[in-house]
Amino acid sequence: MTGIGDIHDDLAELPTVLDGPLRGVAMGPKLAALDRRRQIFAWCFGTGIASSAKEAARMAGFSDPALSSSGKPSNSLGARASTLLHEPAVIEAIEEVAQREFRTLVPLVISSAKQLLLDPKHQHHAKTVLSLLGRLGFAERTAVDVNVAVAVDHTAEAVEQLRILKGMGVSRGQVTRNFRPQRPRDL
Repeated sequence: MTGIGDIHDDLAELPTVLDGPLRGVAMGPKLAALDRRRQIFAWCFGTGIASSAKEAARMAGFSDPALSSSGKPSNSLGARASTLLHEPAVIEAIEEVAQREFRTLVPLVISSAKQLLLDPKHQHHAKTVLSLLGRLGFAERTAVDVNVAVAVDHTAEAVEQLRILKGMGVSRGQVTRNFRPQRPRDL
């Protein structure tokens, strides 16, 4: 499990951008492998600063002509954003940024959960308590242990079978020939 100190240590080991729009941003290896515009795109999209891929492309400096060559409204920036989102290196960089960004939200989530748990009148209090207990390994048991013991009285079963055969009119000699006890063979 990653602790807060581990997050800080992870960031301290990463190279930091010293100039430009990403000044002060710690660069992971996936993000560092991209050119500057793709870095900005991945950072803006992965952190949620941009509300869409198209906006991230605009923030990264990709062009957005108002009109296409046919005179209609251009969607070239949207198409460019879509292309970027299909580049494996960009996808990996976005995942790297988003993962790091998400880990920094953990303290906020814990704080919010604590506030909710301290308010027993909150509408989601009970559900949150049960959910947290389950996530921490203290969930209710949902399994049922079933043990079935079956005892067979072979003697009574054999007598019953003989009674049925007698009722069918099978002779004693035929029963003896067909159901003679088997002796173990010598090895």
